[in-house]
Amino acid sequence: MKSQLSWNDSRNLNIPTHQSFQTKQRRFSYKLNDVWQHVLTHFYVSSEPRIWQTEDSLGRTAWSAYDPTTKRSIEQVSAPELRIWLEERYYQSV
Repeated sequence: MKSQLSWNDSRNLNIPTHQSFQTKQRRFSYKLNDVWQHVLTHFYVSSEPRIWQTEDSLGRTAWSAYDPTTKRSIEQVSAPELRIWLEERYYQSV
């Protein structure tokens, strides 16, 4: 015999929604992009810093950068922190 669920019971089931799937897919995409950017930093030949945007686990935008000249990097920082890091790089080379 089949058991029947009331409307209230069916709302309590943890059925993944399309939105939660999209969120997980977006997070995976950002993580994959972050890995790809790290790979590129090792093969990229230029004296210019390499900068990329990522997303933290809460969905907030974060920035990372790598300077091939000094071999220094900065990861998961805000835009103002990245600007300060870039300005310090510029003034150290002048």
